[in-house]
Amino acid sequence: MKKFFFSLSYILLAAFFLCGCKFFEAEYESIEDYAPPVQSQNDELGKISVSDIDSLQQAILTIISNRETDGKIVFDSGYAGDPTADMSKACWQVRTQDALCAYCVDNISYELSKIVTYYEAKLSITYSHYVNEAENIEYLPYSAGIEDIIKAALESGKSKLVILVDHSMYTAEDISGLVLEVYRNNPVSAPAEPLPAVNMFSGSNMQRLYEISLFYGHTLSELSNRREELERFTPFSALEISQLSDAEKAQLAFDFLVENCIVSKQDTKNTAYDALIGGEADSEGIALALVELCHQLGLNCQIVYGQHDWQEHCWNIVRIDDYYCHIDAGLLEKRDAESCFLKSDESFWENYRWDMSSYPVCTAESPVVEESTVSEEVSAPDMETEEEIIADSTEGDYSEAEEAEMDISVDEEEQVLLPIEIDEEI
Repeated sequence: MKKFFFSLSYILLAAFFLCGCKFFEAEYESIEDYAPPVQSQNDELGKISVSDIDSLQQAILTIISNRETDGKIVFDSGYAGDPTADMSKACWQVRTQDALCAYCVDNISYELSKIVTYYEAKLSITYSHYVNEAENIEYLPYSAGIEDIIKAALESGKSKLVILVDHSMYTAEDISGLVLEVYRNNPVSAPAEPLPAVNMFSGSNMQRLYEISLFYGHTLSELSNRREELERFTPFSALEISQLSDAEKAQLAFDFLVENCIVSKQDTKNTAYDALIGGEADSEGIALALVELCHQLGLNCQIVYGQHDWQEHCWNIVRIDDYYCHIDAGLLEKRDAESCFLKSDESFWENYRWDMSSYPVCTAESPVVEESTVSEEVSAPDMETEEEIIADSTEGDYSEAEEAEMDISVDEEEQVLLPIEIDEEI
């Protein structure tokens, strides 16, 4: 009997110790410190982890650049800063110090929550209607290259373009002036003068976003038809341009406008299209047309805005070899080479006024251009002389007496014309 109780006690004691081991083991596991894992951007789709205010600001910009209306930002457990203060500051900086956000973001709101050992922010972003145009924004690191973007926009007939520049000193007024400068240097880039309207949005570190609207006063169909006409306009394509001097090229352009374009008093006819295709333009339109003709001839030419006899007037400055000269093909009177072709500043100053600091100095009078050289180029190559026509028409149709009489009359005509030829050489 004693053996039975002893055996039972031994069994119970062994069972107690075995159960006690499992109990203590479970209790030890339950009291271990729990450290939640640090959230990262890849832990959960749509969440961005940040460690300081700079990364917080960049996270907000990333959400906006992706055009998302909602976003989540997780502050690391070791975040360097005050999440509450930094969240407010970062939203304000993004709204006021980033040009793109100033352009397309209407409002940024957020909810900041503390989850155990870290903070999480839920953002809600509302955009302006400009956000739909954000995909077409042109990006530049510096302002160099804006002219090329504007020229391409004019050539394609765009009515609006947006340019974001990381570092630029241009104001809205500067951009408006640049649009007109590009047009005037490339007058057939737009078949009608563009009237620019520019809105500028500023960011930090000279960041600028320019919203440029272009008004032409014509429909897209009209602009397209005009552009096609200008592209087909090549009046000097049959000439050997490489054989001509700069002075001869300038005379070709000048003579073409004098002979083919009427000077108009209507300031609405002020484009190269009016002068070259319509055949009538004011001084600005004629000057722009001369720029285009000189471009086709390989000459450096620019338009001048000034006054003639105290009236608003436009003309041109052309580079001839290594110096510059004035040309005015848009005068109502005296549209001749002696009065307004390849002139110096000194000779023009009597009747003209312009901002001399904005244009090259014209130092030389026009060089002598042999009229025969240019006239031979523009005349038909198969043109026969008067003597050749007479010889051809009389060959075999006259008696010897008649031919002798005709020869005498020709000699008499030459004797009469001889003094005139001498005077012209003098």
